[in-house]
Amino acid sequence: MSVIRMSLLQTPQITHDDAPITLPFRKAEGLLYYLAVKKTISREQAAALLWSSNDEATAKKNLRHALYTIKKIFQTEVVISPQKQLLTLNPEITFIIDYEEFLSQKKYELYNGDFLQGFYIKSADEFEEWLGMERISARDAYLRMLYEHMLQLDQQNVTEAEICFRRYLKEDALDERIYYSMMQIYQENKLYHKGIKVYESLSSLLNTELRISPGKKTASLYRELLNAWTEETTEDTFPEVLDITGREQEVLLLAQYYHAFLAGRPTSILVSGENGIGKTHLVSHFLDSLKEDNCLILRSFCFLQDSSFPYESWNNIIMQLDKYISSRNTELPRRYLHSLSCLFPMLGTSDPMTHIPEDVEISYNYRAVRNSIIKLLTLIGAEIPIIIFFDNIHDMDICSLELLTSLIAERSPNIMFLCTHLDILKP
Repeated sequence: MSVIRMSLLQTPQITHDDAPITLPFRKAEGLLYYLAVKKTISREQAAALLWSSNDEATAKKNLRHALYTIKKIFQTEVVISPQKQLLTLNPEITFIIDYEEFLSQKKYELYNGDFLQGFYIKSADEFEEWLGMERISARDAYLRMLYEHMLQLDQQNVTEAEICFRRYLKEDALDERIYYSMMQIYQENKLYHKGIKVYESLSSLLNTELRISPGKKTASLYRELLNAWTEETTEDTFPEVLDITGREQEVLLLAQYYHAFLAGRPTSILVSGENGIGKTHLVSHFLDSLKEDNCLILRSFCFLQDSSFPYESWNNIIMQLDKYISSRNTELPRRYLHSLSCLFPMLGTSDPMTHIPEDVEISYNYRAVRNSIIKLLTLIGAEIPIIIFFDNIHDMDICSLELLTSLIAERSPNIMFLCTHLDILKP
């Protein structure tokens, strides 16, 4: 028995016994898609659906030609007339249609785009009206499946909930229900900072798009998350760090700032003090105690002998960033990587830049690097919170320091800066 597959929840595709099929006429193709969904149509209805701008005789002639074209391309009777005036798909052929499976089995993962995405028939208003309504119906069914699936999930299944959440937002980023459900799941799993960031994202979006705030129910859950997050910030939060005798208060303060950062607050910390009191040990030990899956930690150590080399302090940061990009196969705009390769040739994914004239090199490099690093960190920060640690910034070269200052001034909620500094001025 022949098998015809139709993928309708995307840019439409048809295969006949695994061989791709391309129909030469859009209206013949549209008739086949209509029958795939509705199963049957009268000849008069089909003629009106696709050739309403023609007179009746011409419309019926065009319909006969479309049916002949379908038969010729498939080399079999795909569409039959069990009754003289009725058209239907041939029951002797096995039809596998993703839209049917999507609706009957509620397989939301089959939704890979709008119903018949990008498909259009010129001068067929009635077909386009049906197509528009079917797209809305499919999208609504998809969103309903995602929402119901999230409600039925085991509350511990955070990963699948996040997949549903992201899928939902691609279609409807303004539905407050889905944010509330995701916040509840994060609350159940004590991922308070993630729930807080979900609320902050919703609040910002509603304010930008509609000039409104989230509802009372969602705001109340947000306050619960904030309270739980604050209560969790105790001396027991980082037990491995507290073996630094005499530094309990400093560790607790770092933890509070860290929690505020994960909650979406722009955060920059400067740890200052005399030489040899343990600034580097304190911060390094604190960072080692953080959960790796919560954030991306980038570290660089500044040395006096490197202070005459522009952007030397950023070399380690860029190398670690490159390693992260490569390990995750993160897709980033090549123009930013290309720009960075001018000063950081170790960035393996970049191509060498063309030579820059010496008289404009410094100003060009600074502008290009600053903008590219800001953009790259912003893009990656939207995926995972970033902590950038510079040790001994009093030995940092001037170009690196200016770049660091510019980045801090951006006040990104996804990037936390942590630096140590010797509080004795150099001669």
